[in-house]
Amino acid sequence: MTTLAALRAQLDATEKSLAALESQMTSLRTQKEQLSEDLRNYRYPVLTLPNEITVEIFLHVVSGRQGYPFTSRPHPYYSLLRLVSVCQTWRAVTLSTCALWNEGVDVNCNRVRDAGKLLETCLPRAGSLPLDLRICFSADGVPSVDTIISTLSVYGLQWRRVNLSSIRHKTILFFPTDRIPSSLPLLESLTLSNFKFPRVKDTSVSFLRHAPQLRELCLFDLAVSIAQLLAVLLHTPDLECLKFTTSTEVTHAPLSILLPRLHTFVCSYDLSPMILQYLTLPALEELQLIDLSDEASIK
Repeated sequence: MTTLAALRAQLDATEKSLAALESQMTSLRTQKEQLSEDLRNYRYPVLTLPNEITVEIFLHVVSGRQGYPFTSRPHPYYSLLRLVSVCQTWRAVTLSTCALWNEGVDVNCNRVRDAGKLLETCLPRAGSLPLDLRICFSADGVPSVDTIISTLSVYGLQWRRVNLSSIRHKTILFFPTDRIPSSLPLLESLTLSNFKFPRVKDTSVSFLRHAPQLRELCLFDLAVSIAQLLAVLLHTPDLECLKFTTSTEVTHAPLSILLPRLHTFVCSYDLSPMILQYLTLPALEELQLIDLSDEASIK
């Protein structure tokens, strides 16, 4: 065989090899497309559940119903953000279910970069359902208490159980009583911790004057006067549980308050005798006076 004939034979063999490889590539591409189509059409078992069952599972994830008290629930917004990131189906279910967004709203301003924006984004998703709010404010006041309360006040008609606090710091944050919504028709429980009331006339502390369902009031480590405390209680005649753990200024007040339904009263330090002399509690069942000094006495 001449050199020219040998070259033609090699070229022919190469072309046959290329044709075989191209045929194999075509077959593999067809197989790949079919596998991709099968994957797209595959329904994972968890995605075949009815939406109402999926929602019930999500409620357990978010609210921590199994044994968690309100004050110890996991941060629900973080769980919700994880749920919406899994797939389109879970995202649609999560974003369209109001019941996932109203219970145990728990935001720590010390850990969230923009707590105000987070609340503005998430609170509307609760629709018209009652809101359980737990907000811890930053020690440096950023974002300001006024800003957060102004955001929350838009939903005042939905407040149900509300816990507002700031961490212990050398500077006590002022609590803007004038920013509290004028009407709180669903409010059942309110806790305020580590705040100072503004210096205003004692009788003007009436931010709970339109909270007919309020049954539990907890005021922890507040820098207020006794007169201011009594001015608050003047507007809460249906209280059933009252707890004070305060740094209240010991002053005398002209008010005397009747709380006919109050059955549980807890107070700490030597403030207890001072407060009791201004209260009439005909339904009282449980009285706890904590950390009284030897000099404290009840008249």
